[in-house]
Formats: sequence, structure tokens, C-alpha cells
Amino acid sequence: MELSPENSSVSGNATVQYTATGVYTDNSTSNLTTQVTWASSNTNVATICNDEGSKGLAYAKLQFVATTTEITAFHANTNITGRTNLMVTAF
Repeated sequence: MELSPENSSVSGNATVQYTATGVYTDNSTSNLTTQVTWASSNTNVATICNDEGSKGLAYAKLQFVATTTEITAFHANTNITGRTNLMVTAF
């Protein structure tokens, strides 16, 4: 599974819309954004939404120093997790 944007950087109080794309053995792809469970490894840096209509929308929080959190998307049907980093820059 691929997540985009990959390894992005934003300022605090910004939002980032993530998408999850399944890539299959025949090289076909499928948008899985609404079918995965999203998480942020550090919710003091950013949270990410799992609500219907805004799945994959990350909210960056104000930071005194640039800080990174790992964004993950877990697809339960395939037991696959996609990962990328979000850096939130200092204000």
C-alpha cells in the first residue's frame, strides 16, 4: 500500500489530506482511503481523522521545534499497513 503525500512537511495549524492506494500484483491500483484505519504515532504533533467524509485528513498542531510523526494506514482485509512521515515545522 502506498500513502501520499509521501514524507510531507507542513506548518502547525495546517491540514494534509492523505490517500491510501492499493497496488496489486498485476500492477493495477485501487483507492483505499476510506477502507483503512488511519493513525498518527504522536498525536501531540498531528491527529488524523477516521470519520466518514474526512478519512485521512491530518491536523498538524503548533510546534516549538520541528517534529515528525509517522502516519499509518491499516487495511484489515489484507492485514497490510502503509507508512509515511509528516514533519510539522516550528512556528
